[in-house]
Amino acid sequence: MQPISYKCEYCNKDFKRENTLIVHMCVQKKRHMQENDKDVQLGYRAYQLFYRIGTNSKKEKSYTEFAKSSYYAAFIKYGKYCIEVKIDDVTSYTTWLLKNQVKLDQWTHDAKFSGWVKERLKVESVDRAVERTILSMQDWAEDRENDWNTYFKTVAPSLAVFHICSGRISPWVIYASNDAQSLLDMLNNKQIEMIVDYIDPQYWQIRLKRKNEVKDLQWVETILKQASIG
Repeated sequence: MQPISYKCEYCNKDFKRENTLIVHMCVQKKRHMQENDKDVQLGYRAYQLFYRIGTNSKKEKSYTEFAKSSYYAAFIKYGKYCIEVKIDDVTSYTTWLLKNQVKLDQWTHDAKFSGWVKERLKVESVDRAVERTILSMQDWAEDRENDWNTYFKTVAPSLAVFHICSGRISPWVIYASNDAQSLLDMLNNKQIEMIVDYIDPQYWQIRLKRKNEVKDLQWVETILKQASIG
């Protein structure tokens, strides 16, 4: 009669006692236990996009394939970065990285994120830009038990700079609001230098004079007026 053994389903290692198997923690078992962690899920979805776009395949990669991939650690690092930077649309950012053929080891570089933000601010639809800005202002207000429509009057200038540079506050709203312009007047020279590429005054001055863009700007002004933002 052969002795009873217990096998780990992840690494196939045999154990003589069940209790030993229960406390056993191989790399694959640990990765599967972490499957539902936010950073892991973000990394996994990015991994799926990586293969879908890179190979033009409609077949989805399973989580088991991801856990066994040599790219696992790099994608988990990317997932953690997305959480740290508070990227609101990870799928769009990941797609941008892939279409611009950015190497995986550079996905967590701030310069790449900044490049995406600057481009996104100019190409996204006005309604999406306004929606994201208002949601960001509401998040700010919730954290401080404040009214979100007082954002431009009460936000700390340094925090406003961070919000602008991370794409949370769109130029559409900045150039449609007198309160926002007053906030910009409070910034020092260094802070202005930090945001100038994101609000690109020359670009927006020309763009907002176009016929279709004037209508969009008026729509934004109406939205802000209804929210009691000057």
